[in-house]
Amino acid sequence: MDWRIPRIAALVLLASSLGGCIGDGGGESAVGTATVTLTWVAPTHRADGSAVALSDISGYRLYYGPTPDHLPHVVEIEGQDTTTYELELPVGSVYFRISAMESDGTEGMKTEALAHRL
Repeated sequence: MDWRIPRIAALVLLASSLGGCIGDGGGESAVGTATVTLTWVAPTHRADGSAVALSDISGYRLYYGPTPDHLPHVVEIEGQDTTTYELELPVGSVYFRISAMESDGTEGMKTEALAHRL
């Protein structure tokens, strides 16, 4: 039986906004970057159809990169209650995938790639 947590139910791009300032080390955005906010819904069932409790999820793993097959950047997001994450990225095309992490360290199935142009 496959006990891994299945794909997260949804990965939705909530918002993106372009920064227009040159960074000076004071926290301002550099020209050519955009802030992207991603949000998702935690899975409720395993691949075998059995229910998964929120307490079984330790966090999420977000993958992103320039093509759907090349996602070299990985962010570990802690907490089962976390369902939103914000990134500042260079302007251009970017692809995202996300997976849930079980409390024993097992990674669930990744979502399909989501494309977005910043």
